[in-house]
Parts: sequence; structure tokens; C-alpha cells
Amino acid sequence: MKGVSLFWNMLKIGCIGFGGGSALIPVMHKVFVVEQEAVGETEFEEAVVVASITPGALTIKLAGEIGRQIAGWKGMLLSASAMALPGVFLMIVLLSLTTNLSPALVGQMEFLSIGVMAYIICMLTDYVLKTVVMRPKGMQGHLSIGIIILVFLLSCGNNICRLMSVQVVDVFHLSNLEIFLLTFVLIFIKCCFSKSRMSLSHNAELKWSDTMKEVLVALLVVLLALLPSLFVTKEALLYAGNGILSSLISFGGGDAYLTVADGLFVGTGLVAEDMFYGAIIPLANLLPGSILCKVLSGIGYVMGGYAVALLGFACSFTTSCGIVSVVGSLYRGMGELPVFQIVKQWIRPVVSGLMLNVILSLVCQTHEIGEPVSFHGMYVGIMGLIYLVNLFLHYKKVSNIKMVIISVAMALILCNMVG
Repeated sequence: MKGVSLFWNMLKIGCIGFGGGSALIPVMHKVFVVEQEAVGETEFEEAVVVASITPGALTIKLAGEIGRQIAGWKGMLLSASAMALPGVFLMIVLLSLTTNLSPALVGQMEFLSIGVMAYIICMLTDYVLKTVVMRPKGMQGHLSIGIIILVFLLSCGNNICRLMSVQVVDVFHLSNLEIFLLTFVLIFIKCCFSKSRMSLSHNAELKWSDTMKEVLVALLVVLLALLPSLFVTKEALLYAGNGILSSLISFGGGDAYLTVADGLFVGTGLVAEDMFYGAIIPLANLLPGSILCKVLSGIGYVMGGYAVALLGFACSFTTSCGIVSVVGSLYRGMGELPVFQIVKQWIRPVVSGLMLNVILSLVCQTHEIGEPVSFHGMYVGIMGLIYLVNLFLHYKKVSNIKMVIISVAMALILCNMVG
């Protein structure tokens, strides 16, 4: 796969990035594993593990790791930047036009997102069903289904409360990172009670030369973006440092990053609180793509215009690339350990359980659109109808882009009729 094709495919996926990072896993799987055959099943699942257990933006890390597998460090940077670009571009455009979002514009964007989310749920459903039918090699069917159900039950607490309109402060809910850490612990315990040797394979090695090259290239991109920003604002260096730091300590998804960003940017006076909560966050929640990338670039635009926004964009995707490069090398180097051999069997059922929670989250998001209008529940029905159409189109092997266009058109027409 050539660089242009890789960039274009990631850019298209980035345009439909609603519903959080996990929502795009089956979309990337369909494009790069099933259709393009550019990445193998094992390599893709390896990328999912590495992206899930590291801080930063999940979609950007996954895109970067897939790009690295296809075309080395160039593919890594191309893929990660393409995935982040649509959301960041729309964030800057809308911030430049107005700081007060038109209610009509917000409404149409929400209607559009319903169509995209219906398409994503179709991809999520397909991924989960294939996991159940074609269980991982060496794993019994009932164990695969059991893992899927258990992971869903451990992760769905918040969304169940949202769907029932119940406010619970300390609801039982595990994040993706916590789920994967618990998986590693359980597998490690299983290995300790087995006869498997806990030693590295003779063929296992850590290729740190490639990793260091990837990290240095990522730092060079940041430095190149930093130079013009220093002519715009003296706080560009502090902004870049806080941007990298915020990415490194960001665990728990987009909502968790907002807390980190509040402390590092609002708390230090780099951006005003009313701008952060009145314009940047509403846009970040409305637009597709990584919350981290959109927020960081939006703060940069408010601080110093396009040059500083570009610096924020560079910090967001290069930091994610550097993280997955280092952790990916460790993971690949220890891939022959018994614990990682079992992880390779368990990973798809674990991810499928998380997919069920993503589906529930997307239903909750749709249910909340239009509140407190009394008929807002109709939007869930509209999404369900579009979902059924997507299932039919998917069965007929209609292309992804056509499915998305049909879904968005149906959503805009039906939601405007109801609304």
C-alpha cells in the first residue's frame, strides 16, 4: 500500500470518528485487514493491545501502529496525522468563524452524527458476531463468549445509568485500560499455575534502533512546528511542553483528558476558562476525531492562531506515535512469552466485549440528543432504522463510503422531519 493510499484511507476513517476511539477499531479492521489485506489479523490485534494499554488518543495510536506496520516511520506519521486531521481542521475552522455556536448548526451536526453512529454500530455488530462465530484459534467457544459477556458487564455501568437517566456517583465501571490490565493479571496468574516456561524465545529481540529513529523523527516534527510558533507567542514552548505532558498522562479516554487539560492549560492561564468551557469543549464533543487532538489544537488557535494550532496538532499525534513505538517494541520483543501468547487468543473477545459497551454508549448519545424536547427518544428509533439499512447494505457488500453517505442523508432527512 502506497503512502498516498494509506493517508487517504486514514483520512476517510477520521471523518467518521464519532463515538470514541474503540468505535473505529472494526472500521480499521475492515479496511486494512479484510479489504486491503495490508495488515494481518495477528498484527492488527497486536496494534489494538498496544494502543489500548498506553496513554494518549486511542485512534491516533492505533492508526500510527498500523501505519508503522505497513510503511515504517513514514507510514506511522502519515496515518496518525491523517486520522487526527479532520477533527482538528473542523475545530480550527469553526473557532475562526465564531465563538458562539449557532443552535441550528449544532442541531444539524448532531443529526449528522446519528447517521454515522448507526453505520459504526453496524461495523461493531459485525465484529462481535464474527468473534463469536469464528472464535480465536485454540480457544473454546464458551470461553470466548464468557469473556465477551464479562468484559461488557465490567465496563457498562456508566452507560446503563445514562440510559436509565439515573445519576450515580460511584458506579461500577472499568475503563479500557483497566480492562486490559485486569486481563494481563488474570492471564499471568493462569500462566503461573501452568507448566509453561516464563522465558523469552531465542528469536525474540528488542529492535531499539528502529524505535529510537521513530521517536527522534516525532520529536523533529514537533521542533519544526515549534519554530514559527515562537515568533507568535513567547508561551509557545510552555504550551508545547504541557501538550506533550498532557498526552503522556492522559489515561481513560477523552473525558479524562479534559480534566488534565483544565489543570495544564486553564490552571496555568494559557487559555481562559470561559473560552475553554464555552467554545473549545462544546466543539470537541460535537466534532469527529480524538478529543485530545481537537482540544490541544483548539487551545493553540486561541493562544496564537494557526501557527500555534499547528504546533498543538503536531504535539498530539507525534506524542501518541512515540508512545506506541516504545511500548510496541517491548510488546513485540516479549511476544513469545506464554502470557502474551494467551493474550493473542483473548484479545479479540476482550475487544468485542468493549464493543458492546461502545454500542450502548452510542445509543445513549443518540437518546440524549434533543433533550429536554419530549420526542428526543424518536432519534433512537431513527438510528435503529438506519442501522437496519446498514446491515442490509453490508450484506450486499456496498462500499463503506456509500454506506456512510446513505446513513448521513437518511439521518438528516428523518431527524429534520421529526425535529
